[in-house]
Amino acid sequence: MIKTFQNALKIPELRRRLLFTIGILLVYRIGGHVPTPGTDAGALGAYLDQAGGTLFGFYDMFVGGAFRKATIFSLGIMPYISASIIIQLLGSVVPYFQKLQKEGEEGRKKITQYTRYGTIFICVIQSFGIAILLESLTTPGGAKIVPNGGIGFKLLTMLTLKFLIQEQNRGRGPHIQVPERAETLSSPWWAAVLKNRCVIDRTSLMRCLIFFSIFLLLLDTIYRMYHGISYLTREKCILYSTFPKWLFVIYEYFVELLLVVVVAIFAATLVEKYFSRLIHFVPKNSMTAFLYASLIPMCSCGAIPFIRTMQGKLPFRAIITFVIAAPLLNPYIILLSVTVLGFHYAVLRCLCALVLAVTSGSIVEFFYNRTANQEVGIMEGCNPLGPCSTKKRCVYEETYTVLKNILPFLLVAGVFGMAIELLTPTTVLKHLDLSHNLIGTVLVILVGVPIYFCNGADVLFLQPLLTFSNLPLGTAMAFSLTSTSVCITSLVLLVRFIGKRLTAILLASIVIVTLLLSLGVQLVSCVRI
Repeated sequence: MIKTFQNALKIPELRRRLLFTIGILLVYRIGGHVPTPGTDAGALGAYLDQAGGTLFGFYDMFVGGAFRKATIFSLGIMPYISASIIIQLLGSVVPYFQKLQKEGEEGRKKITQYTRYGTIFICVIQSFGIAILLESLTTPGGAKIVPNGGIGFKLLTMLTLKFLIQEQNRGRGPHIQVPERAETLSSPWWAAVLKNRCVIDRTSLMRCLIFFSIFLLLLDTIYRMYHGISYLTREKCILYSTFPKWLFVIYEYFVELLLVVVVAIFAATLVEKYFSRLIHFVPKNSMTAFLYASLIPMCSCGAIPFIRTMQGKLPFRAIITFVIAAPLLNPYIILLSVTVLGFHYAVLRCLCALVLAVTSGSIVEFFYNRTANQEVGIMEGCNPLGPCSTKKRCVYEETYTVLKNILPFLLVAGVFGMAIELLTPTTVLKHLDLSHNLIGTVLVILVGVPIYFCNGADVLFLQPLLTFSNLPLGTAMAFSLTSTSVCITSLVLLVRFIGKRLTAILLASIVIVTLLLSLGVQLVSCVRI
């Protein structure tokens, strides 16, 4: 038997099928132990121990104990079975489904697809009902199974329990044939993969990853806005209160960073593909690039992929200006600056951001033009007046290619960002005497460069320091500029997109210009007083 298994592994096609099946089973077993964020698995287990002979205990036994732990696979196979039964019943009373049943293979494919859609719909309804049920349950001792309920918990539960949307069979790739009752092995999506010989190719995977990333980021944004969660109030987040801090930091600097970069690369690829149609709307110089960046809410890691897209089509200084200015300003940051720190600070921030972005872009372009090889991106730049070879490729394939090239740098960026986060350098500022202009400015620049305060978090961080301490305005401005324009993760990504030399020049220009702007702001504020 062992020899037969060894011989099977020598056949490439059979080896791929076996590894794929083992991978599916492994994912399912892991998913059976990953709890839904926001629930107290211990309290739920205590409740189900009491309800062992009831319907809840029977359902928990039917899904293999996943409901007891409130895992992301706790719905089990029930939605898929329910959808299959409903579709079969509709085939008896609805003429359209009766027609599909008589069309042979093509009709069965459409019925299978409708079954998948029905599974998704049932998953959404059942996950919403489970979220409401979990919020209402308490243990015999009075402990809540969901300590922090609300709309955020419901949406997150619906997302995690629903899992993944099925992809239509596309392209070519390894196929796996299994018995008709394969749906009893795993969750609905994986059963569909096995039973219907779903083809897993790069295009389908990237399409699924891109739209899942967009959906998850939109959900995250709505949740943060609804609950007023920022970098400084992360303890209100369900994930923060559910998982240990180190695990939450891993989510922020690996999972969330990956989602942001994937969406940014996809957006940049779309802009590149349709550049000829958008040429009248793209910025032509540093000033228009700054205005565009001030209106589009985008983090530094999300703006960096546009370097490759716009290289060779726009002046290099305009591209760098956009990358630096995008995280510095947006309408929300400006409004927050006015309401929290006053109109004077908001005006100074806008002016300093303009000077920093435009000056840094001009400096980097100067050294960029002096290099012998000016093609510094992941791929060679395209002629802005001629056809670009990358336009002939599918946007999903192009996104996959770029992501594959920067993935090692993305992992390194996540490691550095997580290390900086766990070291909590911002707490050092609260215990230092920053009243000396030059020394205090240098200290805040050294602290501000590696960290990243997104979407106005620096404003909220500076409010108590400016109100209750003797922090100079120029020093506060230096912290705002450095903590938002770049961070350790964006610097690592910049190395991949523009090279080590230009990244070092950009960092040096940001530090020097920020230092000069800080001293200028402090001088102006002293004269004003």
